[in-house]
Amino acid sequence: MNRTTSQLGIVFEETTTREFSFIFDSEQHLRPLKFSFVQVHLDKEEFVVAKVIDVNTDNPLLAKDTAKFYAEKNGIAEILPEVMSKRFMLYKARCEVVGKVNKAAERVKIEPLTQAIKTGSKVEPLDKEILSKLYSDDEPHFVQLGKTYSQTPESIANVSLNADELTTMHTCIFGMSGMGKTTTTATLLEELIFRGGKIILFDPHADYVNLNRLSSQLKAQFGEVDSSGKLHIRNPKLKEKVDTVRKRL
Repeated sequence: MNRTTSQLGIVFEETTTREFSFIFDSEQHLRPLKFSFVQVHLDKEEFVVAKVIDVNTDNPLLAKDTAKFYAEKNGIAEILPEVMSKRFMLYKARCEVVGKVNKAAERVKIEPLTQAIKTGSKVEPLDKEILSKLYSDDEPHFVQLGKTYSQTPESIANVSLNADELTTMHTCIFGMSGMGKTTTTATLLEELIFRGGKIILFDPHADYVNLNRLSSQLKAQFGEVDSSGKLHIRNPKLKEKVDTVRKRL
């Protein structure tokens, strides 16, 4: 497969506005593709952002009937499938479309994809700068939730959420068991506590017992929040940094 250094693969088979698949060579197979973000250019300014949701292998020559034939035979049948597998194996990644982005726009944002991308299009890692603009914001009212990456460990970007929207609108965190709901909730609560937020927490399973300890430690280290919501900072170095930020706002 002829490709540039940044190219991961090419779009393969049928595509829709919601998902597509691409094939890549065996060298890319060992890289952390699953759950990473990729991009497909529509023109010089617009490109599609997608997330890899599954990675698998396929050999179109080893159909069910062919595999059954090899299973029932001896001799060369024990060797031939291995040769065919190495020669004709396809590595495929299935992607879920996030949306379309215009990098020339004043503000980078996700827009709905209205036309499916073309089969044969090049697939590349999502640019780290674009990834940061889409999922992270350094404004004081944004809380840091975690990190995400484009395709390699070098392309890690922060993920943040608007705390004003979280506390003034209904918010729900859901997912299957073991997917990280409790950890995500704890991270959000820690960030809100750090900013002086007042929280009423019903915790029948004692999943958040350490948050009360965290709140006490933050108050001892940084200060108290008065009835008007103003944070009185004890730590002089932190106070200096906060005052600097407030002057910029």
